[in-house]
Amino acid sequence: MNLVELAEAKIRNYGEYVYAVFEGRKITNLEMESTSRKLAAALKSLGVKRGDRVIVQMPNRPEVFQSFGAIWRIGAAVVP
Repeated sequence: MNLVELAEAKIRNYGEYVYAVFEGRKITNLEMESTSRKLAAALKSLGVKRGDRVIVQMPNRPEVFQSFGAIWRIGAAVVP
């Protein structure tokens, strides 16, 4: 089981819950997964594939975790 499968299993077992609060905004686990899936589709359309390395360079924000999930969902490796 990889981290993406673990997150999906948590959603099946526990349903929706607040995943993070950032700058006063509550972000749910379902919102994080939805955004991660959309980003994964965008990365695939750009040609990112399993085994590729993808650099993530941004400030500490929820989008970092969304991008990690998207990259792992494709089977690529995150390079922080």
